[in-house]
Amino acid sequence: MLSIIVALITLSLLIVVHECGHFGAARRLGISVTEFGLGFPPRLIAKRFLGSVFSLNLIPLGGFVRLKGEASPEGGSDSYYERPAMQRMMVLLAGPMANLLLAPLLFTASTMVSDIAGYEVVFIEPDGPAAHSGVLPGDVIKAVDGSPVGRAGDPGGIIGISNKDLVTFTVDRGSQILQIPVAPRANPPDGQGPIGVRLHPSFSPTPVDVAVQRGVVYTIRSLIVIPRHVIDVLGGAELEVSGPVGIVNVFGEATRYGPEFVLFLAGLISAQLALFNLLPWPVLDGGRITLIIVEILRRRRLSRSQEAAINFTGMALLIMLVLMVTMRDVQQLIN
Repeated sequence: MLSIIVALITLSLLIVVHECGHFGAARRLGISVTEFGLGFPPRLIAKRFLGSVFSLNLIPLGGFVRLKGEASPEGGSDSYYERPAMQRMMVLLAGPMANLLLAPLLFTASTMVSDIAGYEVVFIEPDGPAAHSGVLPGDVIKAVDGSPVGRAGDPGGIIGISNKDLVTFTVDRGSQILQIPVAPRANPPDGQGPIGVRLHPSFSPTPVDVAVQRGVVYTIRSLIVIPRHVIDVLGGAELEVSGPVGIVNVFGEATRYGPEFVLFLAGLISAQLALFNLLPWPVLDGGRITLIIVEILRRRRLSRSQEAAINFTGMALLIMLVLMVTMRDVQQLIN
C-alpha cells in the first residue's frame, strides 16, 4: 500500500509539472485555458480560479489541460485553434520541457540526501592484484585514475574501459587519502574480477555544488537510456518496457531503500517522460507537433476531422499497448 501511495503521489507530481508547462505557456501567449485537470473523469471536485476550472478526477493516473478551441470550433483571439503554428508548437513543447527541467532538480535533491561516495573493499583475493598493491579491507575507493566513482559507474566499469595496464586508485583509509597503483588482469579467474576484490557501495550526503553537477549528468544519462534501448532492440535484443503496474512495483523497491532512491527514480521517470512525450506518436505532444510541421510544409492545416481521426487512432493504439504491457507486468509479478 505504501508503494502504491508513493508511486501515485510521485507520478501525480510529474504529471502536474508537465501540465503546468502547457498551462503556463498557453496563459503566457494569451490562450484561454478552460480546464486544468488532475486525473481523468469522472470529476470529483472542481473550482474556478483565474478564469479556468481546476478539477480533481477519480482516475488518478494522468492529467490534462483543455484549451479553448483545441477540441471544438471556438474562435476568438484567445483560441488555440486560431493561433499561428509556432505558438501552438510552443504550447505543446512546454510540457516535456517542464519535465526535462524538473529532472535535474530531483536528481540533485536525491544526491544531497545521499549518493554513492565510493566503494568499500569488503574482501580481497589473497593472490590478486589489489592484495599485491597494498589495498586493505575497509579501504574506500573514491576515484580511479582521477575519475570519481559514484552511482552512475563503479570501479570495475571504469577499469574495463580504461584500456590501461596500470590504474591508480584514490583510496580513503581512515584519515588518509592514498594513491595506490594497481595492475588489473585482462583475464581474471571466474568470480574474482580484474583486481581481485569484492566491493560494497559507501553512501554519504553530497555537497550542493557536486549534487548540481551530478544532477545534470544523471539527467543526460537518463535521456540516453531510451534511444540506446531502441538501438539494442533493432539489433535483436528483447524489448523491455513497463506499464503502471511495473512502475508501482519499482517504486515499492525504491521506497524500501529510502527517499534518495525515490527521488532518483522520479528524476529518471521525469527525464524519460519528457523524451517519451516528444515521440512522433499521434495524440502525444510529439505527434501533435509532427502534424504542425506537416501543416507548415503543406502551407495549410489538416481539417479538424482528419486531426481527430489521427489522434483517435493513436490513442487507441497507445491504450492497447499499455494494456498489453500491464498484462505482462501482472504476469511477471505472479511468477
